[in-house]
Amino acid sequence: MRARRLLIGVACAALATAAAQTPPVSSKAHWEPYKNRTATPSVDQKLTDPVLTGAIDLHAHHGPDAYARQWDAFEVAKLAKERGMRAIVLKNHWTETAGLAWLIRKYGTQGIEVFGSVTLDTPVGGVNPMAVRYMADVEGNWGRIVWMPTHDSEHEVDYNKETRPKAIVSRNGKLIPEVFEVLDLIKERNLTLATGHVTPEEALAIMAEARKRGITRIIVTHPLLGPQYTNMTLPQMQEAGT
Repeated sequence: MRARRLLIGVACAALATAAAQTPPVSSKAHWEPYKNRTATPSVDQKLTDPVLTGAIDLHAHHGPDAYARQWDAFEVAKLAKERGMRAIVLKNHWTETAGLAWLIRKYGTQGIEVFGSVTLDTPVGGVNPMAVRYMADVEGNWGRIVWMPTHDSEHEVDYNKETRPKAIVSRNGKLIPEVFEVLDLIKERNLTLATGHVTPEEALAIMAEARKRGITRIIVTHPLLGPQYTNMTLPQMQEAGT
């Protein structure tokens, strides 16, 4: 009996050790850990400010999404109109929003302009020129902004030590050909470039190529938000602004 208990104890200890040594399963998508999160909803305090009158929100997240958002896109447009804003640009990390902008303009709150965008993360094939073409050609032609990879950028995935799929903009220090194709389309379709969550060096290289093409509307995304984002130094921000 003592030998049996000893054997069982050794086996349980071995299983516990093996479990402790087993690395955690990496999410296949950035959004997976957010599915079961519980966040306290924001309360609309009906606050107003003159600075909002005629303003444009260039980065309006909304539902539906792969995880819960507090307000859907129709509600976001309604709130923005109530605050006196001129327009919003709908932002989704995983899909284009030009079609949603068309629907809100037809069936949603009137008296506010609603535009769409596309983010070049893995669900649209990464830096995929065809994703940009489609966004620009969706009925109504309300697509306006092209974000380079954000949560699926090679920089963010590597910084977080994740093993999930990622979208690259450079290889061996050089921008990949698809970046140039996307920039050509941005110029051709008169769109706005946003740099996404790439490294500062990649962002500066992309902006340099954009300026060569005469692209004048460029957004440097989250340059001070943290190291998993672009996180530029002061000299890099000065270079970006020149």
